[in-house]
Amino acid sequence: MSKYPALHYHKFDGDSLIEGNPVTFSTILFLVAAQACGVTWEEIPGTRIFRLSYEGETKFFRYQISPNTTDVGFYACLDKATTKNLLRKVGIQVPKGIHIEQLDSDEDYKARIKCLQTPLVVKPTHGNKGSEVRINLVDENEIHLAITQALDFGSDNSEAGVVVEEMFDGEEFRILATKEKIVAAAQRIPSNVLGDGTQTVEQLIAQKNRERLNSEARRGVYTAIVPDDDMNKVLSEQGLELSSIPKQNQYVSLRKASNVSLGGDSVDVTDKLHESVKTICLEAMNALPGIDFAGIDFMTKDISKPQSSDTYRIIEVNSSPGFDMHEFPLQGQRRFVALELLSLTFPNIKPVIEEKRLLEQENLY
Repeated sequence: MSKYPALHYHKFDGDSLIEGNPVTFSTILFLVAAQACGVTWEEIPGTRIFRLSYEGETKFFRYQISPNTTDVGFYACLDKATTKNLLRKVGIQVPKGIHIEQLDSDEDYKARIKCLQTPLVVKPTHGNKGSEVRINLVDENEIHLAITQALDFGSDNSEAGVVVEEMFDGEEFRILATKEKIVAAAQRIPSNVLGDGTQTVEQLIAQKNRERLNSEARRGVYTAIVPDDDMNKVLSEQGLELSSIPKQNQYVSLRKASNVSLGGDSVDVTDKLHESVKTICLEAMNALPGIDFAGIDFMTKDISKPQSSDTYRIIEVNSSPGFDMHEFPLQGQRRFVALELLSLTFPNIKPVIEEKRLLEQENLY
């Protein structure tokens, strides 16, 4: 029996504690959904691993990783270069790029980079949440610095390296999928504010923080937008600073990266996906061995139109996707992703899940 029979997501704030260990809000949503459907669970002390039990069957859960994910599947998504190779093999479009390993010399990778067209994206092969990701790089010195920092980020892992890619011009989406269907899709928009002609950028940020953190659930999903040197640089490129007063309806970009963890917006677009987008994502899922639930970072010029080889790219695939932004998007319909992951964990629980959908509608858990 669960040690926490009264577990409710609204009692937690961001990365929370269970048995003294931090867990993500997506993990909390999964445990709440599991408990609501009759699953008992307990944490194995000091591990952040949860033992789940339902009708005599036991599964283990950690972060947002499906219990059915294999070691090969986890690795196939963890290493971004491996992901690209597996997708490219089945004809899925991925960014053109190179893979730099820890032992590669500066002269070697600089020579290989010359085959790529700027602007470039630099990111660690084993990074997450946008860590050490640099985009829109043109200057050779900036590119070299970004590579050095990304290599340092993974220096404690002999297999970790750096991916340098040509930047693709399009909007970014996170699409959650199983091997059989699309579960949810959201557009991730880089952190921004909209001018009103009276408030400064700093005041607009404070106002947006109040709006994006206006409920206990949202405080579990989103973080406050915090000014820093990178933000000041992005503002300067637009001829602005924190004390500037943007015009009415003037769009002000605060970041280049679209991560929600960096203050980006999440807008549900599940119902807007063109069938070709769904087909591509399902092909990607089936090209990666050992996973049955993942988040696909998909870039395209228009998510609602037919896709061709020059209109989209799959940037990466995450076998441990944070799905809380789909459960509580800043705009659009809530998608109960935790229930989908639960049905993969315990296929026999599907009738219970469907009953709860019918009985409780939008107040499932």
